[in-house]
Formats: sequence, structure tokens, C-alpha cells
Amino acid sequence: MSLAPILRQSLKVNPSGWRPGSATRCALVLGVILIGGSLIGHPAWGVAAAIGAFNAGLASLSGVYRTRLRTMVQVCLVTFVCALIGGLVGTSLPLAVLTLTAGCLIFTLYGELAPSASTLTLQATMTLLILSGLRLPPEAAPTTALLVLLGGAAQVLVLGVIWPLGRYQPERRAVSLTFASLADFVQHWKDPGPRPASRLFPDDQPFRDALAALGSVPPPNWRRSHDGLRGVLETAEGLRAALISLGLESWTQEQGEKARLFRRVLVRVLTQLRQGVRQGQEQPVSSGALRALQVAARRAAPAGDLTRSESPLTLTLSLLERLSAPEVEASAPEPEEVAPAPSTSSPSLLKLRPTPAQWQHSLRLALAVGLSDLAVWLLNLPHGYWLPLTVGLVLRADYLTTVTRGAARLLGTLAAVLLGLLLGLTHPTPQLDTLLVLVAAWLAYALLQVGYAPFSAAVSLYVIASVSASGLSQGVVAEGRLLYTVLGGVLALIAFLIWPIWQAGTARERLRQVALRQQDYAEVLLDFAARKGGAGAQPNEQSSEQTDDRSVEAARTAARDARLAAEGAVMAAAVEPRWASRSAPVRAFAQPTMARLSGNAAHLLALHLALRNGGAGTGDTRAALEHSRRLAEQTAGELDLQQD
Repeated sequence: MSLAPILRQSLKVNPSGWRPGSATRCALVLGVILIGGSLIGHPAWGVAAAIGAFNAGLASLSGVYRTRLRTMVQVCLVTFVCALIGGLVGTSLPLAVLTLTAGCLIFTLYGELAPSASTLTLQATMTLLILSGLRLPPEAAPTTALLVLLGGAAQVLVLGVIWPLGRYQPERRAVSLTFASLADFVQHWKDPGPRPASRLFPDDQPFRDALAALGSVPPPNWRRSHDGLRGVLETAEGLRAALISLGLESWTQEQGEKARLFRRVLVRVLTQLRQGVRQGQEQPVSSGALRALQVAARRAAPAGDLTRSESPLTLTLSLLERLSAPEVEASAPEPEEVAPAPSTSSPSLLKLRPTPAQWQHSLRLALAVGLSDLAVWLLNLPHGYWLPLTVGLVLRADYLTTVTRGAARLLGTLAAVLLGLLLGLTHPTPQLDTLLVLVAAWLAYALLQVGYAPFSAAVSLYVIASVSASGLSQGVVAEGRLLYTVLGGVLALIAFLIWPIWQAGTARERLRQVALRQQDYAEVLLDFAARKGGAGAQPNEQSSEQTDDRSVEAARTAARDARLAAEGAVMAAAVEPRWASRSAPVRAFAQPTMARLSGNAAHLLALHLALRNGGAGTGDTRAALEHSRRLAEQTAGELDLQQD
């Protein structure tokens, strides 16, 4: 992978993630804490309490109200325990290294098993690393930990009780960002030359976040507006699959005026969708915008694409039609009555079992962090805890994220260091240091979902300013952070190469699993369509139909999970070194096969939505389902032959 794609991916930003309002709410408590510490003559106390408030504020920026509040409380308690343990063991080399290694293993494994707990595990790891690395006297540990807890509790009180987010805002925002990622994906179809790995698929993180946001709504709080959002998200899932397949068709990448017009109109429609969902409109696409897209498609697409019901273009247009409304139609008011609760539920963590790959990554990360901390002790590096902290933040399970995340962190830290050095030349007063801490914290909150590089720059500036507010020169901290960030990134890459977890070799099997899961999905839909096509359901058949619907949803979820996992393996095949991962043979078939399966997924999802929303299981519907089933079966057979 050359340097240019790495830099492009590292500097990738999402302007839709800019959150100035939420940042102001979160930074308010930090301001009160820091100013209060200065007024009583103990600015270091204010900095310690601000650690808890800063972490709790980050935890408040995702999830629905109850989930957000629960995560904030958990972050407060866990960071308190980590601050206490880190302070107690910080002056003992064996205790510090062993505690850090064990804690990193536990938190990483927990984060792998429960991705929804990633915020909690990240904040816990950072707190343990920093507090143990400060080498504070053990007798100061209880006071420091208590201040961290009080700062976090103050943030929970303000953001969770006094000034919470408005109703449904997190759910709407999460679903709307899925369309922002689709618009960004389509926007880059016009780029000349081979498509880089980062542009093979739309970013899946917004889609995962939206699934988690709606999945975390407790049944007593489920409203009809949530049903609407769930329907929009299900349509977005089919649209995402259709666009992956559509984007690989040659005519969508042409530089002619007709193709450019189609791309522009499609981006405009997806942007309108994002805005409409954010504003609470149940049908967020105007009929005029959809008609313009249909006209552009007829002009640009090859003859026959609009006549085949299973073509990616036809599926894209039909799925968008579900979200269209007349331009004069006003958005419906929010109903207050409780609708039936969703049938999906999150599995208990106790029932989950780590895979060998999850064990390998967790052990590798824990050992890399522990050994880097041991090196800091043996070399007696001042403020050297930033070395293991960088290793822990950069080293990821896959090669692409490790490289791009390391580059993003290095670039962000470099920007913060240069700014910190310039500010240090002005010999700032304590009041200016406090102001700089607040500005950096505000930027960190506002940039959290914009991109890792700008967020890393803001966090680095926050740390530099916080340490300076405690009485240490900014220059010392800034220069040390730059050195340790470079070394940490290098060590993370070395750790990956010594203990690699290459994913390209799994691409064939993951694609085969997608085909098998789609085959199961089609068979369950065929059974469901047969029931829908029967001559009238008897009263006592209602519960049986609900059971059928739950089985269809389970098959859909299994197919979705397999598809997202395969996307990661296909992307890995495009970026991992050929000499190391044996990715060269996979590249020839991985992307075309993924495109075919994505188109089939969109076809199945569209048929599922039609059946569930009142469509009858007609002969044409069953024939279309059988076609998708045979395509999945044929693809699985071809992949079996390639493996043999």
C-alpha cells in the first residue's frame, strides 16, 4: 500500500459529524471545574477532576438517553477504579507493568466481545495508562481517584439530568449519518484510476452505530417514531448493498456528462435523505428529487438496466421510492403512544465466547503495551506513559486500521505539538492555560465524529494544555509527546508484523459464508411468502406468522453480519502486503464476488420489505426469491471449487 492512499484514509473527515452544540454542553462542566480549582488555589485538583468530566463527556456523545446515561455512570465508576489502582501501583515497576498488561488484556477482550462497550474500555485503558504513568505517591491515589469520580459525577448530573439531549435526537442523528456515508461513497465514484481500498465500500461504522442506537432503546420507551426510523434504516441497509454493486458497474464511473449528472443527482437525493431523517420526516425524499434521479438514470444507464428487477440500478430506485413523499406533504407530528417493542435484543455478554482471532489480538495488544511500559521504566523516560498509550491506541486487529490510525495520530499530534510550542513562546498565564484547556476540550467533543486525525489533534492539545496548567512547561510535554507518538506508532507496526493477523486469507471463506447465509435468508423468505400467499389467515395463525417474521429477521441479521465481515476481508485483500498475507490470488475474484453478493442482498432485502409491509406472496415474488436463492447457491459452489 503506497503512501498516498494511507494519507487519504488517515485524513478522511466527515463534516456531518461536527457537533458544536453538544461540545458546548460538555465543555461547560469542565470550565466550572477548572475555574473552581484555580479559585481555591489548587489548579492540579481541577485538572484531576477534569479527567473524569472529560471522559464522561465523551461517553455522552453516543447512544439513546438511557444507554447514554448508563454508559456515563459506568465510565465514572470504572475510571475511578482505574485511577485508584493506577495511582497505587504507579511507583512499583513490577506492579505497574503487570497491572497495565492485565488491565489492557481484560479491557481489549471485553471491547472485542461487546463492541457497544468500546467507549468504556477505551476510557478505562487511557485512565489506567495515564495515572500509573504519572508515578504519583501512593498516598495521593485516593484523593486523585476521588477527584476523578467527582468530576465525572458532575458531568453526569448536568448532561444526564439537568441538560439532556432532546427526544429522539441521538436516534435520528445516527440513522441520518448512514445516508451521509452513502453520499460520500457515491461522491468518489468519479475519481479516476483504480479505486483505493478505503473506497471499495461505504463506511460501515455509521450503519453499525445506527443499529446499536435503535437496538438500545428499551421497550417501554419505544414509540411509533422509532418504528419509522427502523424502517428507514432497513431501507438504508438494502440501499447500501445496492450501491456497492452499482458502484462497480463501468457506466457509473464514466466521465461523460450523463454519468456525472446521475452521480450529482444521486448525491443530492442521499443528502436530502440525511437532512430529512435528521429533521424527523417520516418520508424524507421529495417526489421531485426522485423523478430527477429517474430521468438521469434513464439517460445514463445502458439499455435494459431499468427493465431487470434484480439490477442494482432498479433496486436503488425502488428502495428510494419507499422514502419519497410529495413535496407539499408536511412531516407528521410525533405520536406519543407506545408502539409494540422491537423484537431484536442484544445477546448477553456471558453467552459470548471469544474467537481465536479476538484472543490473539487482545494478547498481542496487552503484551505490546506492557513491554513498551517496561521499556519506559528501564530507560527512565520522563512522561513516557505516552509511549504505551500510543501503542494501545494505534495497534488494531487489522493491518489497514493500524497503519492509517497510526498516521492519523502522528499527524494530529504533530499539529498539536506545533501549536503548543508556539503558544509556549508567548509565556501564557495560568488563566490563558485554563482557557486553552477549555478550547481544546470543546474541539475534542466537536470533532469526535469528524475524523480521527482532527480528534487526535484536539486531544493532544488538551493534554498539553492540562499538564501546562498543572505547572509543567508546555514545550517539555509537547516535544515528548511527539517523540513518543512516533516511537509508539513504529512499535505498534512492529508488533503487528511480529504477530500478524492477516485477513486476506479469510476472504474466500467469508464470501462463502455470505452466500450460504443469503441462501438461508432466501429459503426462509420463500416459506414466509408461501404463508402470505395463502388464502387468508385464520385467527389462530397470528402468533405463527409473528414467529415466521422473527425467523426471517434472524436470517436477515445473520446475512448482514456475514456480509459486513466479508467486506473487511475483501478490503484487507486489497491493502495487505502480497508477500505477507498471500492476498494476490484473492484479489482476482474477491471484489467481483462481493459486488454480486451485495446486489443479491439488496434484492432479498427489497423483497423482504415488500412482503413485511403488506405485499402478497405472489408467484412473481416467489420466482424472484428463488432466483436469489439459486444465485447464492451457485456462488457458494463456485467458491467451494476455488478452495479445492
